[in-house]
Amino acid sequence: MTKLQILVVSPKAETIREWIKGMANEYFSATIYIAMDAMNGLLKAQRYMPVYIIVDNNLPDMNGMSFASVVKDTVEGQESSILVFGIRNILANPKADYFLPPMDDRQLESFLKLQLEAFLKSRFLITAHRTEYESRKREQLNKLPKQIDNEILKVTNIFSPYDELSGDGFDYWMSNKSKDGEEILYGFLYDCTGHGPESYPLVENIRGLLKRNMRLYEYLRFKSLADVMEKANKSIMDTTPADVLTPAAAVAFSLDLKQKRLRYCTADIPSFYIRYAGEQEYAKKDCRSYPLGMFDDASYDEEEMSLDDVEELVFSSDGFSEMLYHQNDVSKEAKHDDVSAVTIQLKRPIENDDRRNAI
Repeated sequence: MTKLQILVVSPKAETIREWIKGMANEYFSATIYIAMDAMNGLLKAQRYMPVYIIVDNNLPDMNGMSFASVVKDTVEGQESSILVFGIRNILANPKADYFLPPMDDRQLESFLKLQLEAFLKSRFLITAHRTEYESRKREQLNKLPKQIDNEILKVTNIFSPYDELSGDGFDYWMSNKSKDGEEILYGFLYDCTGHGPESYPLVENIRGLLKRNMRLYEYLRFKSLADVMEKANKSIMDTTPADVLTPAAAVAFSLDLKQKRLRYCTADIPSFYIRYAGEQEYAKKDCRSYPLGMFDDASYDEEEMSLDDVEELVFSSDGFSEMLYHQNDVSKEAKHDDVSAVTIQLKRPIENDDRRNAI
């Protein structure tokens, strides 16, 4: 069992130690040292070189942020991660790693546990499998598509994992066919339940299924994008034990730039976004469909819309959709899920033929 040292510097350090000791000892043999003031805290920080320090900003003899900066500039404290709580105004040149505003004890206990858990997971729980973990991170990043930027369109993406290994993913590519001047963009995006190392096998399985099926659709082996989803769903249901089913959301799409048509098929993706020529805001296109990996007999529908007057399309995971245009209606965390999006900007001028409302 990994041993680690934690230091709490606060007039109520004994109470805080009681809050966190259960979590610290669940996976580690942890020693939690306490100090009631900055002077004793500095001495213990130098003596024990704790990996994690929780500091009250309202110490009797020193500002907590000043304490953190002093510790960070010592040889012994350079590697310590420091959280300062009770901050009303951040001083210039703060060197702490985490900051919490004033809150009551109930809230403070909750936030300190969340921060400590996140720290322990990122720094220690993964260490035992670090080589494999880093390999999977590189593998996931290497599979992300590059930006497409040509005379027809520009395709970019956002990939922001919540827990380093994302439960989201996407891919896109231009058709390699040249017959009849065909110009088609193919792509898909998916959002799996969960994230992190435990969800990685499922994430990779769904990515592989969607990529294979989209290639079959590209080469006309599948008649529609509905086939892409239905075949993926069947494969998931056939290979996943019933007691561990973990549903996933997805969208598959193709843009025929010669015919100016978008075809798409969703599986529990709640919406995507459209920006029309001359407009700043994005119009939301709501979607309703079954997730992948939930029902054996789930069916899916291919939808189609005109690209006339469309300047930009955004396909995104639920984590991105929850934040877009919802600044005043968010969870207590600034970001609490994986965030992924594919943005497609059309460069060719497309005349408005009054079909915008026919989507």
